[in-house]
Amino acid sequence: MFGLLISSGISVWRLIQHDYGRDADGLGNLKPALDVLYSIALLQGVIFCYKTVFGFAEGPVVNRIVKAREFGDEARVGISDYLHETIVGCEKDPSFARGRNLITYAIDLMWSKSPNDYVSGVRILDAFARRMEMVGKKYNEENIMYDQWTLKRFMEEHILMKHQIMSASSAVLQKLLQTLSLRSMCDRETRGCAARIVANIAQGIRLDEFPRGVDYISSLINTFQAYSLLQPYQLEWAQEIYQQKWDKMAPHLRSLDRDAKGDSDGELLNAHKELMVQGFRILGKLATNNDNCRIMLDTPRLLQKIMAPVTSDLLHQIDHDAWHSIVEGSLKVIINLMVAATGKTGTMLRSKISSSKEAISTIGRILECDKCDQKLQEYAILVLRFLYMDTSLILENAGREKFIEMLLVDIMTDDNKDKEDRRAAAASALIALCSKTETGAKSIIMANDNVVNNLTIMILENGTFRLIATEILEYLCIHCTSTNDDENVKRLKKVMTDAVTKVLGEIVCWASEETQTGTLVDQVRFQEPETDLENQSGDSQVNAEGNNTSSSNQQDRKLSEYGVMICLLSLCVTVCETLISADQDLTPLFESTTPMDGVSSFPMKLKQIVGKYMHRRSEHLAILKLTCKMVISMMKHRGDYMKEELLSLMDTLSTASKEMFLFDGSMVFYIQEDSGATTTREPFRSLASLVKEAQELVDKRNEL
Repeated sequence: MFGLLISSGISVWRLIQHDYGRDADGLGNLKPALDVLYSIALLQGVIFCYKTVFGFAEGPVVNRIVKAREFGDEARVGISDYLHETIVGCEKDPSFARGRNLITYAIDLMWSKSPNDYVSGVRILDAFARRMEMVGKKYNEENIMYDQWTLKRFMEEHILMKHQIMSASSAVLQKLLQTLSLRSMCDRETRGCAARIVANIAQGIRLDEFPRGVDYISSLINTFQAYSLLQPYQLEWAQEIYQQKWDKMAPHLRSLDRDAKGDSDGELLNAHKELMVQGFRILGKLATNNDNCRIMLDTPRLLQKIMAPVTSDLLHQIDHDAWHSIVEGSLKVIINLMVAATGKTGTMLRSKISSSKEAISTIGRILECDKCDQKLQEYAILVLRFLYMDTSLILENAGREKFIEMLLVDIMTDDNKDKEDRRAAAASALIALCSKTETGAKSIIMANDNVVNNLTIMILENGTFRLIATEILEYLCIHCTSTNDDENVKRLKKVMTDAVTKVLGEIVCWASEETQTGTLVDQVRFQEPETDLENQSGDSQVNAEGNNTSSSNQQDRKLSEYGVMICLLSLCVTVCETLISADQDLTPLFESTTPMDGVSSFPMKLKQIVGKYMHRRSEHLAILKLTCKMVISMMKHRGDYMKEELLSLMDTLSTASKEMFLFDGSMVFYIQEDSGATTTREPFRSLASLVKEAQELVDKRNEL
């Protein structure tokens, strides 16, 4: 080793001191020859020193990678091996590293038949899974957002890891699932690593492709006694060797294991808890697929396991802080199951959940408990929402009415500024309940005498939850007109007729604005699904899955002019169609909406709206359809309008229909997710068909 250093030192010395002899002695070529020789020897020494320094620098390089990529120390050995293998491979073939990276290296290790290689590969992938879990936690809990290039790198790494694991006939994924089993040949640490990896990619797993996969996954949710009894491979060995008497050997094996790793009961308990959290994460992601839901429901005792933290009320019987993450995971899985399960599977699932009095009692206690955070309360609201939406379930009306009263209090109370997520979930639940069933709408309107007045005030004040109040009132107008409670209907009719006058006045003022953005609202908190652009007369559906997946990170969003106009125009159309009789004259109502100078009539204001939104955008199309429905409603009621103004309005609508007919036709493919309950949806109506109907009514009116 030191020979190269010695030869390099001699070469440097001789190159500096040129006492090779005189030219007269016949040594004229000796000096150039020795210069070349010593230079070659020096170059060899430099290369050797470079390799030596690089070898010593391997540790700092690994440390730098671990720190820069936010990996844990568990991946340090695997990264070092990857670096060393890459160096050796590139010395033989410079193209060796092409197409290789740390993820593909880990997958290659997991293909190996060597248990040590497999464990090393699992730990490397676990480093990526831990980092992605930490990224999500920072964003959800601390609202920390990485820069776009870092996020792009995270996304690419996640896609690559998922693709590598799930490709090649899913042999690697099968190995990972087997690692989760209580009978796994891997230790607890490797089992936990595998659980994190599977939780990171579980969204794309189909359980029917892995017949025993659900059993392996469900084994993650188990008692501490089963977890701490022995390492899986020790248990297998003891049972095979000692057979029925293996339990006598268990204490000795357990002592050896703890002495080697230094694990205390507290550390084991935390590791067991983390394993259950990952188990609930995996089941929650699997539950987004209906076929997976069916398999999970058919698996014996799995639903009981999932619901156990709720039915046993761990939060209030033991400790909030210690079991918060477990109960949260349980509620998430229950919600995902109810959202994704359809048909008989969904009906059976909701029936089993609703039949558990202990679970319903615990959920109610969560909503009333001051120690339970609003995230848990938000999940509790979602669970009750889906149960009460299903009219086929046998649930107490008193419980539904109490739930609705609580939701109304939540959305109408402004002093709870720290519970905005709960208020958003309450608003979403109210819309779902009153949109799906007449019973829910009737319960809302009968909750107290001031419900309609308070909701109307929320609309007119242009404040928080304005659009949510608009949707609730619209569904009340649709469902409560058929109820026998005449007093409630009269109160609703009076309040809404007065409110429509003010809302229409606001709309026609917007139509006169020259600018198209920023004239309507400043900033409104809105957590509802996007408006159903093909169903603006009051049958919009609630996208439950979107609500569920976004309820963990709901944010303030800026509402455009279009969204507000769609909701308020839809409310006005619904009120005119349901609460105002056909023989009533709408002219005074519409005239009161025109500006004080009386320069423009209401039909001309509608023409301004049409002219302003004649562009190929889905929001504009929705506004035009609602405007056309408003014209139809005007023609069905008594009222006097100038013939020339109606013809001018219809000409503008006809022009808009011709401009947007191709775009309008594509909207037949707009399908919004349903939340699982039975609902009636208005058939698709094109703008052209609405214009045609309106034109026929206008012509008939002009003839009369």
